[in-house]
Amino acid sequence: MEKPVIISTICFLATILVVSLFIYPTYKDIKATQFEIDQRKLDIEWSKEKISHYKQLLEKISQYQESLEKIETALPSDPALPSLFSDLRSKLGEAGLILKDISVSPPIVSAKKEIKSIELKVKATGDYQGLKNFLSLLEKSGRIIDPENIIVSTQTLETEGVLFFELALKAYFY
Repeated sequence: MEKPVIISTICFLATILVVSLFIYPTYKDIKATQFEIDQRKLDIEWSKEKISHYKQLLEKISQYQESLEKIETALPSDPALPSLFSDLRSKLGEAGLILKDISVSPPIVSAKKEIKSIELKVKATGDYQGLKNFLSLLEKSGRIIDPENIIVSTQTLETEGVLFFELALKAYFY
């Protein structure tokens, strides 16, 4: 009877030895791998939520695209002097004024350091109604251009009804 107990005990101890040496480490590795897989799934889910959130933000931004384009037109990223000169020349002509000269001062950085401005001196001739029309066109312009100062004069008696204008304008950009 002692032999079956010893054999049982040896089998039991061998089973414990096999479990502790081979099966338990493998079990721990499987659990660690499963934990890592779960973490990766959570990371993927979080990434999907972020992507979904970014897509929603892009959709919202695209709804305001027209407004953003208007802002870009009103406040260009550089002074764009050739297009500004062309725009002023066409507005002067449309208003019935004759351009004599345009001069530019260096850009000025505002206190916020985000919006910059450039000062322009425009000399033109024409009548009062032309000046009024020009200022109205500037007001309706897509680009922000502020009249800072206007000097009106006549030069000779021969040019009766013709006025000489010197306008100080300020155009903005960022």
